[in-house]
Amino acid sequence: MAFKMRGYSAFDKNGDTDPKKDGTSGTKEGQHTTHGIPSKYTTASGKPVDSANIDEGNLSTVKTGSDGRKFVVVQDATAAHTAGTKLYINK
Repeated sequence: MAFKMRGYSAFDKNGDTDPKKDGTSGTKEGQHTTHGIPSKYTTASGKPVDSANIDEGNLSTVKTGSDGRKFVVVQDATAAHTAGTKLYINK
């Protein structure tokens, strides 16, 4: 969050641009799971996984496997999933 004082902008100081003004806020579609993640994922074995207790910040960017299926990877181990677990996105 940036605040603006008279004649000063935190974006100007860091050489960045204000994402609200230049239209680049957020990420490109499909790059990350975002608010509104799917209600269910599927493991590699086909077991359905409810996303209600999954922290979306613990998921990788959306990747595409050699078979064309999209998935995310669990970054840090949790009680339900080990690190590196692939969770496939259902269409």
